[in-house]
Amino acid sequence: MQPNARPGFGVLLRQFRAAAGISQEVLAERAGLSRRGIADLERGARNFPYGDTIRRLADALDLAPDERAALLAAGSRQSSPEPEKRTLLPLALSWLVGREREISEIQLLLKSGRLLTLTGAAGIGKTRLALEVAHRLQHQYTHGVAFIDLAPLSDPGLLPQAAAIAVGAREQKDRSVLQALQDELGAREMLLIIDNCEHVLDASAALADGLVRNCPRIRILATSREGMRIRGETVWLVPTLRSEEANQLFIERAQAADAQLEWSDEDTKYVVDICRRLDGIPLAIELAAARVPSLGLSQISARLTERLRILSRGSRLDSPRHQTLRAALDWSYALLDDQERQLLERLSVFAGGWNPEALAPVCGSDMADSDDLIDVLVGLVDKSLVMTDKRDGTTRYRLLETIREYASERLDASAQAPVVRRRHAVYFRSLVETGGVTRRGVWYAPDMDLVRREHDNMRAALSALLSLEDFGDGLALCRALGGFRLGQGYLNEGDEWLRRFLSHAESMPWIAVAEGLYTAGRVAEYRGAFDAARSDLVRSLRLARENGSTNHQVRALFGLGSLATHLGDYTQARAYFQDGLSRERDHRIFPDVAEALVSLAHIESMQGESQLAVAHFEEAIAIERQLGDAWGQAYVLNDLSQHARNNGELERAQALEEEAHALWVQSGSRMGERAALLNLSVITFERADVPRARELALQTLRLCQEIADASATTVRCVEVASEILQASGASETVVRLEAAASAQRDALGAPTPPNERAERERTQEAAASAVPPPEFERVWQQGHMLSIHDAVELAVAELMKP
Repeated sequence: MQPNARPGFGVLLRQFRAAAGISQEVLAERAGLSRRGIADLERGARNFPYGDTIRRLADALDLAPDERAALLAAGSRQSSPEPEKRTLLPLALSWLVGREREISEIQLLLKSGRLLTLTGAAGIGKTRLALEVAHRLQHQYTHGVAFIDLAPLSDPGLLPQAAAIAVGAREQKDRSVLQALQDELGAREMLLIIDNCEHVLDASAALADGLVRNCPRIRILATSREGMRIRGETVWLVPTLRSEEANQLFIERAQAADAQLEWSDEDTKYVVDICRRLDGIPLAIELAAARVPSLGLSQISARLTERLRILSRGSRLDSPRHQTLRAALDWSYALLDDQERQLLERLSVFAGGWNPEALAPVCGSDMADSDDLIDVLVGLVDKSLVMTDKRDGTTRYRLLETIREYASERLDASAQAPVVRRRHAVYFRSLVETGGVTRRGVWYAPDMDLVRREHDNMRAALSALLSLEDFGDGLALCRALGGFRLGQGYLNEGDEWLRRFLSHAESMPWIAVAEGLYTAGRVAEYRGAFDAARSDLVRSLRLARENGSTNHQVRALFGLGSLATHLGDYTQARAYFQDGLSRERDHRIFPDVAEALVSLAHIESMQGESQLAVAHFEEAIAIERQLGDAWGQAYVLNDLSQHARNNGELERAQALEEEAHALWVQSGSRMGERAALLNLSVITFERADVPRARELALQTLRLCQEIADASATTVRCVEVASEILQASGASETVVRLEAAASAQRDALGAPTPPNERAERERTQEAAASAVPPPEFERVWQQGHMLSIHDAVELAVAELMKP
């Protein structure tokens, strides 16, 4: 119906009274008015009664919300044929970058509900997003859009006045400001933006509830760091920017700041890194971009460990709390109660998030019981300071890194910092030490997936123990993570942490040092640092002998045997293993016995002593099955498969290796999985199944990319891929790969094992015959300059070709 076709107030009142079946006298009595007053209204003597009069009549007639709105509209001067349209929105000074998906979702939510609250962390862009939505929707509302900014308010009692001013509501005699506001908006179709509700949350909730209940054509889009928790509210968490949006925002704002950049590939890498480390928070990204002209990208990236200090020069025209990242966080922090502040500070010790069960052991004890802590945590979630990730029916919590840095500063300023950081380290050490097993003298945690998920927390614990000078506990945690480092490929990092704590060996008991040196030696061996490995293992053996410990001597001897095997010195390796076994059998350290027997059997197989090798393999597998250790069984089966392959039993070798692969996947060992895939690719290639061999070689190299080590195993993966590619005629690529592998073996001091030399010679000769001599030298030199990681990338690219 068009506005000029609407019935007048008197006509509409008469219709509603007739529908209710009551007389003018009854209506007058119910509404507290005179019968003559009712008669005057119905015959049109008064077309615009007071809002209070209309409200009384609506209550007396028990009108439905839409009928009530119609009566209010008919009696309002605003219901003239051309209604006043208000669009009172701040103008944006810059384009909104991205957010199209979010804008569409918010628009849909506003269609289905009348109160939508955008929540999110400081600087996430709630206000900017709300304003963009309002600008796009303003023409869809008959009476436009109004913006109510609550940030300047400190007195909650002034909120109705602020809202009334924003919408142009008139004061009414004998009516409160809130009632006058509701009267004014009762007949309007309008979108209200109520911005920054968090510091006057109760008053905001009361205002929104009253407007939604009494003004049926009003819709509200609010922004707050937590929801209002009133009926009819939809709470929508504003996400961080997606990677491509964050990068685009940074570039545009840096260019607007007159940054003179060429945007090279190197610049782009810096931008991606900066935006990732700033959690995709728009305010943080804009502040960082503004510093590009003075600092440059590399300096900003390098100094992001002090992000709260360097992100401190926003626009002078912005509100004070948006001119620096710290000010924005100060605003949120000031709204917390004492328990929330204390818990937020303590949560900063977690890196990469935490599960609910970690909360009390790390943050509790002197603060509150477990149930109270959960309640406080939920409050921080509601206030958008703690994020939640729900997966597979479980909830994991985390802090955005910007908030974590802020909270960490607060914690460090308190006396509780050392206590909380030590509790954090104790808790995460317990996760890797409880229920684990020792394999070849290296500790393996019971749940590798759990350790992988908590790896950042393990790093944070090590860092805290180092700063607290708890060197013994730090070395113990390094040892407890030894199997994880070997099994998952974090070799360089593991070596670095071990060296840091071992540099304080003089302050620790000899047993701790001997075990730490042994673990360091095994990590160094697998990362190809053979000189360092030998030095560590010899020192560990010396300490064990000086202190009369047979167990520690045996482990050091086995470590030296493994190292000698890696270097192809089988005579020396066999001597080490036999010496260790002669000592260990008396003490029955079963896992170590089994693993040493496998190593010895491997050497015997290489030296042609097949019968003796099989006997040792069978003894080893019996021990591992008795122990029920999937990893140990895979270890034996892998070497037994190689023995079968060396004897020409390829079908049996493949079956054994497939079983080993399944067991290694079951035990969560990526290094073991890689070894099995590598051997399977060799076996299937030898069985002339080239397509399957290519698939397996590609899977192996993918694992090399994930593990990112430069070990002899990675070299072997490249060499096997090279041999398979030569069968497809990719000779130039093969020359490059062989040259890169040869260079890495020289760098590691790990010559090609005797049983693989013929294979290498065949592959290189085949490639050389396909590439003319002058070209061969040029391509070989190119390959020789490749890092082993580049060689892996090259092999992957070639294997992916059809």
